[in-house]
Amino acid sequence: MMKLLVLSFLFMSAFVEADCKMSNGRTLVSVPENEEVSLFESGKSLSGHKIQDQDGLGTCYANTTSAVLKSVLPNNPDVSYVHAALESSTNGWMQNWSRGKNNYIKSDNNDLTYGGYFCDTVAALKKSGGACPVSHSILENKELIDSNIQIELMKNLGTYFDSVNKVRNDPEKLQNLKQNLAKVINSVNMERGKVIQACEAEKRKEIPLKKALEEALSVEIFNIDFSDPCGKSEAEKFQKILGEKSVITEDRIKLVIPPSLESELNTFLEKNLDIKSGLITNLKQNNDKSLEDMDFQSKLGSKILDFLNNKLSSVPSIEKTDCSQESPTRKISTSPEELGAAFYNGILNQKSGVCDAYLENSAIMESVKDSNMNQCISVTQLDEMLNVLMPLIKIGETLDQSLVNKMNNPLSQYGKQFKELLLPGCSEKSNLIDMKNISCASFSMCDNSQYLDMSNTTYTGPKGGCYDVGSAQAIVRMNVLNNISSNRALGISVCTAFMDNPTVRTNFCKTPVKGVDGHSNHEMTISGYRCKNGKVEYQLLNSWGKYSGCPVSDGEKNVAIECSLDKEGNRDGKFWVKEAVLVDSTNEISQLSSE
Repeated sequence: MMKLLVLSFLFMSAFVEADCKMSNGRTLVSVPENEEVSLFESGKSLSGHKIQDQDGLGTCYANTTSAVLKSVLPNNPDVSYVHAALESSTNGWMQNWSRGKNNYIKSDNNDLTYGGYFCDTVAALKKSGGACPVSHSILENKELIDSNIQIELMKNLGTYFDSVNKVRNDPEKLQNLKQNLAKVINSVNMERGKVIQACEAEKRKEIPLKKALEEALSVEIFNIDFSDPCGKSEAEKFQKILGEKSVITEDRIKLVIPPSLESELNTFLEKNLDIKSGLITNLKQNNDKSLEDMDFQSKLGSKILDFLNNKLSSVPSIEKTDCSQESPTRKISTSPEELGAAFYNGILNQKSGVCDAYLENSAIMESVKDSNMNQCISVTQLDEMLNVLMPLIKIGETLDQSLVNKMNNPLSQYGKQFKELLLPGCSEKSNLIDMKNISCASFSMCDNSQYLDMSNTTYTGPKGGCYDVGSAQAIVRMNVLNNISSNRALGISVCTAFMDNPTVRTNFCKTPVKGVDGHSNHEMTISGYRCKNGKVEYQLLNSWGKYSGCPVSDGEKNVAIECSLDKEGNRDGKFWVKEAVLVDSTNEISQLSSE
């Protein structure tokens, strides 16, 4: 039946190129100019979808599968992409520890969930008993301090599980491992308790400076242009001021205020008693009236500006750059008003927060390494344990005997071992969402008949070579119209060079793209279509958080992409892309149906 639809539509393809005409293979439909259809509209299947961030994990195929499943399953449940990835990548029920020297961590240092396919993932979930609700995942359904926690935990847990399973048949070594983990957890809890005490003491101070200074610095540092010599020089100076515990790079920024800088700021404020007394007065009132007082806000920001500029000017340039020649005393570019607001907000947040930033401090782990009770544990084993425990602390997991049991109980299968800790409840089939009636189908734009996936789906696509662009556009339009009109999303496999350079032509990802940054292959979700300026565009849901890979600054804007923004004007994880550009970069489109 699907082949007949394709042939029928190809026959009509000459008629769909003008204006915004779309067909479902039987009827030609005219989409009026400026009309938008999105599954994120109120009452549609993805209206309650939560933004996903796979950052660090290569799970785009699972993120897409979970979103499309949500649109198809009854009542549109939130589906765990971590569970989907584990079932697919481990072949769930198939791989076990008896298969030679298999490890959780692959030889290329990717985690075990890296890379997969849409229909394979659906088949794996069906085989496992169904999809798991996101509520059973410890990594999803919550705000993460750092999205890299996901990859840290997955990799480090895999490394640790490898160690556990190497001694699974040696009772003495396994018991020793369990005892050592219990000791380390006890030490971590003790050191964490000390840190929390220190944090509570900080909160009781009249002016808790660490969080305040961190917020003020963040306003400036997060806007640094690392491609500019001046920006790079400024970043290097801040790195020297803050010390090695802070991370200031183009890819990641983490600020840790050293005690010495806090002390200097306190001394600085002591010399500006009018500002200090104003802060204390406002804090005692326990409100944020100062933020409405523009004069106070500006005065506060001016003093912080003076302090930071003095610190910057005291640090020599790391290396001679064009910036250092033109402006050897690089100054803060953030306005006093912004700095003042950020500084005061930091104080309020510190007094009302739960000290999460303190728990990120590696000093906890360093203290545990120096603990007398852990001196008999090998350095390698201790590092393995601490590398797993730190991400667990960050996501708020309880470190107790229950955790010891989960981490030290060798199970027969890859997936089971991870699910026990990362997905409590997903091992119980009674908790899974029934998928027996769900079927998956994919269209390939180029001959892919040699590929045999584990779902054993029949190959659908051209017999030799690739479709022409017009035929490929027809296939995409047909599938999008059929599914979106039925309140169902679709999966799409693309070469994402177009997200960096819209003029790149990849011939359905068959042409190598040189000199273009970004992922070479990626899966996303089609969640809508519209007619704009007489041309069809598609709404794509990405899985890179709200950022979505969508450029918004004038210097980075992409003529093929329009970012989707929320009511506050911030990116919301979706974007609109021109049909011709997307189809050229598409190698496969997948859809689900309920029988």
